[in-house]
Amino acid sequence: MAKSVHQPFETWLFSDEPLTAEQAQALNQHLRQCARCQQREAAWKEVRQALSTSPQVEPRPGFTARWQAKMAAQQLERQRRQVWTILILTAGIIIELLLLLGAQIMNLLRQPGQILIIWVYFISRLLGIIQTIQLAGEKMASINLPLLAVIGSVSALAWLSFWGTLWIVAYKQLSARRIRL
Repeated sequence: MAKSVHQPFETWLFSDEPLTAEQAQALNQHLRQCARCQQREAAWKEVRQALSTSPQVEPRPGFTARWQAKMAAQQLERQRRQVWTILILTAGIIIELLLLLGAQIMNLLRQPGQILIIWVYFISRLLGIIQTIQLAGEKMASINLPLLAVIGSVSALAWLSFWGTLWIVAYKQLSARRIRL
């Protein structure tokens, strides 16, 4: 409650901004009635007087270099902490993923034949994809189309493949559920 009685007068006392005529009149009227604000005004005038009459102190030689070195050291320390934090978080995530992967591997180790079949299938599919990409690249290179046309053709083919695959998957899902449209 006391704060609301002294506002905005305290703000006006300590402000360097010029006051309007109405504000100056209101402040002078408040100062005539309020001993607390009178003391603050007197103290502020003393502080301003002391600041304006005191000689400016020059920094010691090398201040800037010391300050810059300190700031660089603080920034380096901050970066080190960030690196350690990221490393610890990354290690935690990797450990968690390894535990999850370990559980999956333990399941697969019970049936080692499945692992072999999965890896053979994966490698053969990967080699097939690589061979297909290589053949497509050779065919496109032999056609001598401008680069933009080649990129456009590949993009169009990729979109058609994506939407075709999406359509096939959706059709199989709907067929499996026997939903009639």
